[in-house]
Amino acid sequence: MGFVKEIYMTQGKYGYHYMGDDYVCPDCFDDYAVKRFIRDNADETKCSYCGSQSRRPNSAFLGDVIKFVMQGILTEYGDPDREGIPYESAEGGYQGEVYSTSEVFDDEIAPIIRNDRLLEDIQNALDNKLWCQRDFYTLPPHKALIFNWEQFSNQVKHHTRYVFFRLRDEPSDRLYDDPDYIPIPKMLDRLAHVVSETRLLRMLNESQTIWRVRVHDPDIICADADSCGPPPAEELKTSSRMSPAGIPMFYGAVDERTALIETPRRTNRVQVTTISQWQPVRTLRFLNLTALPPIPSIFDPHKRKNRPNVRFLWSFVRGVTRPLRKQGLEHVDYVPTQVFTEYIRHLYKDRHGDAFEGILYPSSKKGGKTNCVIFCDRFGCLDDKETEQKETYPHQKYLRLVGHRDIYA
Repeated sequence: MGFVKEIYMTQGKYGYHYMGDDYVCPDCFDDYAVKRFIRDNADETKCSYCGSQSRRPNSAFLGDVIKFVMQGILTEYGDPDREGIPYESAEGGYQGEVYSTSEVFDDEIAPIIRNDRLLEDIQNALDNKLWCQRDFYTLPPHKALIFNWEQFSNQVKHHTRYVFFRLRDEPSDRLYDDPDYIPIPKMLDRLAHVVSETRLLRMLNESQTIWRVRVHDPDIICADADSCGPPPAEELKTSSRMSPAGIPMFYGAVDERTALIETPRRTNRVQVTTISQWQPVRTLRFLNLTALPPIPSIFDPHKRKNRPNVRFLWSFVRGVTRPLRKQGLEHVDYVPTQVFTEYIRHLYKDRHGDAFEGILYPSSKKGGKTNCVIFCDRFGCLDDKETEQKETYPHQKYLRLVGHRDIYA
């Protein structure tokens, strides 16, 4: 086989054919993985497209860059025939969703190209063919996770709330052994695996201020940890986003404005707003849902295996922090996040055997930033000058009240 023919056949495997001699620099792309590939493989000092020049090699052969890009495309797109999509001429062709090369190019490649002539050259190099989702007969991995979380949420909201972890799969429940299906009792374990793989730990040390707001009648004095902290369990009559009625936790925010925005007020009578400041008595470990990593590039050979997990987490966080209308059903709508929080609080351990002591999550209010829920009740809170002594305080301590002030309105 001739050398040129071998190159041509190799390129055909990846869905392109390029026989030019142009070189391209990282500045002509807007994707970190492609930029890194070009820097690692640069062997020319001048870019054929933007004209940038350097004493050291700064540009890679365009044919190699196109191959690298198409290797990424092939991780999520496949050939309709190889994926087994039926073809019926009388029914209009492939009996499933397929995409033209132009559609794949416009969705995945064109947005990362910063030079018009380069865009045209790459588009012309791609074979004009049809594409489909890779592994066509299953959901994309991130959509499978979203689907199973929705199934789990529906189960604990409307069917089995307290013993879902003991459910046995019946044939009708297994969706005929659908490979996308995660059994209801296994969903939280799967979600914990996603959390562990994505590494969402944030530590808050003793210097971090946490703000908490309580709105109360003027005849109530809030001046100590008991009155400014979580209410007693017997007085907690309403559900919160992360905890049901009767199970107190410490809700706060990492800034004063968010704490104020998040606290509901009654407007039909005079009330006092007590703003309290707290600091951890030791470094606390939080599941951080406020700083999710960016979705890895489809062109990143090292991180693209994490794309499904990260894409799912972005969807998950949007769902569990979305605003809910107070129509009397919030105690039902909160159930999935309450179950998730209870799992994180009591069962989750990371790869080192360490647990989380709270969750940081985005505010659902306009202008709000970061909320926190800490897994402690009023017995986990100390007053400013109070010392922690095991023989006096059998409960583990988390927070110390360091300041408070009242606003009358």
